[in-house]
Amino acid sequence: MTYAAFLLALVLLPITALAALPRRLPRGSGRVLALVAAAALVYTTPWDNYLVASGIWTYGPDRVVGRIGYVPVEEYAFFVLQPFLVGLLFLRLLRVPSPTPMPPYWRPVLVGGWLAAAGAGAAMLAVGPDSTRYAGLILAWAGPLLAGLSVLGARHVWQHRRAAAIALAGASLYLWAIDRLAIGVGIWSIAPRFSLGTVLGLPVEEALFFSVTSWLCIQAVAMLLPESEST
Repeated sequence: MTYAAFLLALVLLPITALAALPRRLPRGSGRVLALVAAAALVYTTPWDNYLVASGIWTYGPDRVVGRIGYVPVEEYAFFVLQPFLVGLLFLRLLRVPSPTPMPPYWRPVLVGGWLAAAGAGAAMLAVGPDSTRYAGLILAWAGPLLAGLSVLGARHVWQHRRAAAIALAGASLYLWAIDRLAIGVGIWSIAPRFSLGTVLGLPVEEALFFSVTSWLCIQAVAMLLPESEST
């Protein structure tokens, strides 16, 4: 299987199916998803190029059509497609916002938790062994952004916490499964030297990466969707 075939069958087709469901999407959904996808492309590109240049990720040379910088063209497409996949799943699960007021601890817990994760990632990079490098890069890259989004958008996630939790679980499980498939057929691989280990053949860092990035998508979509249309 090539990377392009993987994207078509396992990412683009589910996006099409989610978009085609009969229930109307909230007004403004297309603009919100496009904005989140564009931000994901900009924010992820230098980080991903560094990972590939460092030898943490490698790609089967016969599985990709070409590269821009260190990264295959198809990988840039994945940066754009994942927010549509996760965002559409979240939007399909949206119902009337919860009337329960956001508890005072919710925002500090989110912000503090992500800042702690960022600090742990920085410590892994500074003093940890090679096996912690990939995990450290994920946490140091995503933690500050998620802390900032939590400052601005904690209330929006709270209002739709059920949809957010289900979307996070569903997206994570699906992305873990297709990532394991991609590794198994040789589309990409993770250098064991930079990994803490695997569970059922999936590097734990890959599981962390797809859960964290799925939450990034959900948090951003919840925050940007017009409140009058989030029902």
